[in-house]
Amino acid sequence: MAKVRNLSDIQQEIAFTEFDFYQRYEESFKTSELGRIKSLLPLREMTISFGLVEERPKSLRVK
Repeated sequence: MAKVRNLSDIQQEIAFTEFDFYQRYEESFKTSELGRIKSLLPLREMTISFGLVEERPKSLRVK
């Protein structure tokens, strides 16, 4: 039977490459044609003027 190890003992051995992938994807998206278009459009202001979202979104925290 395999011995169960504490996660803190092996966390240095776990490689989280998916985070590296998403970071590289985000960086490459910003330099892509679609990313450049997105950066030029005032999308937030457009959605507010079209009435799609509120100017100040409601807080998601429960008080």
